[in-house]
Amino acid sequence: MVINMKIYAEYLKSLKNTIFPESSDNTSVIADYYIRIMLFLYPMYLAQDQIWGLFTDKEIIYFILSLLSIILSFVLLRKRKVNQFRMKFIDIYLILLAIVMVMMITVRLIRKDMDIESEILLLCFFITYFLVRSINSGYKYYLSLLMISAAFLYAGMIKYCLTGTESLFGVEAMLRQPEGTATWLILACCISILLYSKEVKKSWNIFYLFMSAAGFLLLFLYGDMIAACIVWIIILIVPFIFDATVNLIKKNLILCFMFFFLFSCIPLFQNISGELLEYPYNSLNGIIILLFLSIAGLFICNYWTKIPKDINPEIIIMKKFRRWYGQVLMVTGIVLAVCILTSRPISDLPEKFGIRILKIFSASLVLSIQANKSFFQFLLEEYGLMGGIFWIHLTIIIINRLRKQWKKEDSTVKILIVISVIFLVQTFFYQLQPISTPMYVIVLTFALYANRSKDKEVIKVND
Repeated sequence: MVINMKIYAEYLKSLKNTIFPESSDNTSVIADYYIRIMLFLYPMYLAQDQIWGLFTDKEIIYFILSLLSIILSFVLLRKRKVNQFRMKFIDIYLILLAIVMVMMITVRLIRKDMDIESEILLLCFFITYFLVRSINSGYKYYLSLLMISAAFLYAGMIKYCLTGTESLFGVEAMLRQPEGTATWLILACCISILLYSKEVKKSWNIFYLFMSAAGFLLLFLYGDMIAACIVWIIILIVPFIFDATVNLIKKNLILCFMFFFLFSCIPLFQNISGELLEYPYNSLNGIIILLFLSIAGLFICNYWTKIPKDINPEIIIMKKFRRWYGQVLMVTGIVLAVCILTSRPISDLPEKFGIRILKIFSASLVLSIQANKSFFQFLLEEYGLMGGIFWIHLTIIIINRLRKQWKKEDSTVKILIVISVIFLVQTFFYQLQPISTPMYVIVLTFALYANRSKDKEVIKVND
């Protein structure tokens, strides 16, 4: 019994060191623990009760945590115990915007206008950016920490989906916010897809694959069609982000088939959960999708026999498969454009073989766009044309910086950049959400200033 207790204690210690290792850089310890709280604990606090005016308790916690962390950082900065960094143009730009936000909050408070929720939230994002700015390592660990937190939320969502009963973390409060749920699921799916694509360890591979499958399922049930399309595009661009080796293509094909298989099972899961989409898919649609997957599977299996077996699969670059992915990506873009621009004519088409799927998809896509108000639209409504111009200008500055970072040719840096670009793109479809945007801001800051790790060079052989 004593031996078992010792083994159990050692196991707990090992688990603790894996999930919460000691900070390796004492000069960034505040930022380090702030990020750990924001990526692990903050997502699991889902209560949305309004406790002061228009503010929810989650927003208040985010504000207090960010404010205390930045104040403590300033105190230690004066004692030279935290990292100092060289100011760049984007830093000055964001400081000026933060000053403008503070001035607007002050003016509204003087006028006794308590509608300052959006300004406070934006100010918190600026604080998060400057707190995370000093971190220069451990990016993959932080992403994995977010995935562990997501695993608990996925478990609660699936339990709620299957039983309809309240879960431990109160995920039903999160599911009552469709926009917030969609943006958070996009983030979680994006991270799990990219980490699964480049992970080497078998145990983490299984974990990321499971997280991707659970994310797809929940995305179809509780997300919307825009979110599903964004995740599908993320899957398709993976062979263009990393070297299209045999192992990477194999993993990506697993994700593609899993995505469409779960999509075909929507009617079954809807019957189990009782969650019905605005335009429900029926069993015939699922059968058509499964038939398509079977034909595609036969074609791929036939091609796979031509791959040399006596060469390390990590050094074979499958250029032909990458070209096929490019064609699928182009077709996806055309279908999306046609469905959005010609949704009314599509709705009038006769429901022949496969047309019903196109009609439902087009209607769901248009409904998703109309139901959500984007952050860009919010800026135009609140701050006029000047607000929209500022955001477009800031987006261009960020993309310019990310483009320079991409040249570092580091897989972890690329993962951070892709997530950041997804965040920028979705601001034109969704509002900034307290559920997911703080995590996006953390990842974006990582991407802007990430250092390249020392990766081994790989010899490339074309297929």
